[in-house]
Amino acid sequence: MSGNERERHEEMHAADRAAENNTALTPSSATVSAAQRSLRKRGFYKGTIDGQMGAETAAAIREYQRNSNLRLTGRIDRETLESLGVAK
Repeated sequence: MSGNERERHEEMHAADRAAENNTALTPSSATVSAAQRSLRKRGFYKGTIDGQMGAETAAAIREYQRNSNLRLTGRIDRETLESLGVAK
């Protein structure tokens, strides 16, 4: 492998590791509730704090991500939880 090929290979693996660290989680009801509370406190969520990852929660997450310059997923991922101050 040439130097350039090795660099590209290492960059691809670094990107894969970064993506793994920020993959969407399967959040518990308690995590979803905590995210809903944090989103409500910031004015992004108006629904019921029910611990369910429904359309209203996903829309609030997308809007929060957009306004916070986070990767736009509409899902509870590590980056979003950290930004919201919600510990998993």
